[in-house]
Amino acid sequence: MKKNLIVVLIFTFIMNILNNLGHPVTPSFVGSLNIPDYMFGVFFATMSLGMMLSAPLWGALSDNGSTKKYIIIGVLIYAVAQLGFGLVHNKYLMVGFRFLGGVGVGAPMTLLISLVVGHSDKNRATSLSIMAALS
Repeated sequence: MKKNLIVVLIFTFIMNILNNLGHPVTPSFVGSLNIPDYMFGVFFATMSLGMMLSAPLWGALSDNGSTKKYIIIGVLIYAVAQLGFGLVHNKYLMVGFRFLGGVGVGAPMTLLISLVVGHSDKNRATSLSIMAALS
């Protein structure tokens, strides 16, 4: 396995761990703000929507050869969105920050796959299955 591929897989694993650290406490956090329970589902779905809508855009942008740059931009957008989600106490603003978080996380989730494919020669399916296991 190529060194670059190993680095991408390790980054994928660490990123996914960090992306999911907040999930166990989010219901308690939402409850502490006296926001209705159903909003937790809205927050989750809104982030998924942001990721779904932005993934094709990130792919098109990275086709110019700046994949790593767009991964970094996406991670920074995600970080700002998570910070905003934690600091605002208005459910509508929180929905907006979750959508923005989905847009941000859409970059690495999409573009890391393209890096794995690009760094894999013969064992593309094996590399993608390892990436899926690390996600």
